[in-house]
Amino acid sequence: MKFPKIIEFKNNCNITLCKTLLSVAPEEGCALLLGKEKQGRLYKSQGIWEINLIWPCRNIWEPGIFNLHEPRTNNKKLSKSTSSPSKANRFCIDPLEQITAQRWARKNQFKVLGNAHSHISSNDKTPSSIDLIWATAACLMIIIDKNELMQAWWINNEKQFHELEIIS
Repeated sequence: MKFPKIIEFKNNCNITLCKTLLSVAPEEGCALLLGKEKQGRLYKSQGIWEINLIWPCRNIWEPGIFNLHEPRTNNKKLSKSTSSPSKANRFCIDPLEQITAQRWARKNQFKVLGNAHSHISSNDKTPSSIDLIWATAACLMIIIDKNELMQAWWINNEKQFHELEIIS
C-alpha cells in the first residue's frame, strides 16, 4: 500500500470509532480500520483512503506479551505512565482477531488499512515511544485522546510518523 495523505471516514465511522475506543475506559481501547483506497485518477493522486468499517478489538495486553520490550530510557519526555505499564497505557490486538478481520475484509472487497487506539489518560494524540517501538511495519494509526479528539498518522519503517488529514 502507498502512503496515504487523507483519511476519509464513511457512514459515521468516526463516531463509531470514538465510542468504541472510549467505551472501555479506563483501559486503552483498540480497533482495526477496514476500507479501501479510493479509485480513480483524481483520488489516487490525492492519496485518499476511505474507512468503511470499524472492527472493534479486545485489548489483550499483559506484561511480557509476545516478548514486546519496554523501552529503557532516562528521557524525561516519556510520560509517567510509561514507567508503570498497564492496559491504561498499553494496547495489544489479538492476532486471531487480526486474521479474522483480514479474512472478512478480503471476502467483502476491503482491506485492513490500519489500527486505532485511545490515549485515554491524556490529551496527547501523537504516537508514543511505545507505539513507535511496537509498530512492526509501516502503518496507518489513528489515536483518540481523552477528549474524543482524533488524529491520523502514517508510521514508516524508520519509526517516524507523519500527520494525515482526516475528513468525514
